[in-house]
Amino acid sequence: MEGLLVLRRVDVLTQGAFEYLYENEGDKAYFPKYVDNDRPRDDAITQELMAKTIGFAVADTDGQVYKKFNSLVEAETARANAKPAFAYDLEIDGEKVEPVVDDPDNE
Repeated sequence: MEGLLVLRRVDVLTQGAFEYLYENEGDKAYFPKYVDNDRPRDDAITQELMAKTIGFAVADTDGQVYKKFNSLVEAETARANAKPAFAYDLEIDGEKVEPVVDDPDNE
């Protein structure tokens, strides 16, 4: 489905990596909890992101997270197979999903 992103959820990053990402992605609604998985970055930043990954999510281009995943393959497959159920609804893996409301006590 057009307009969906696979986001990479990252744990605490080094100061240098955070500053680089803030400069390049700080205006995104999903930053700093998530970064766009498909965005090209330099090797050092990419390696750190891979080492600090704690999960993945499918979100719209406004950064609204619809579903979280444990693996990149699951997230990529879900994005590829997602389809709108109605103008305002989204189905992932055949089930209607609502945006995820982040609850720090229920991670």
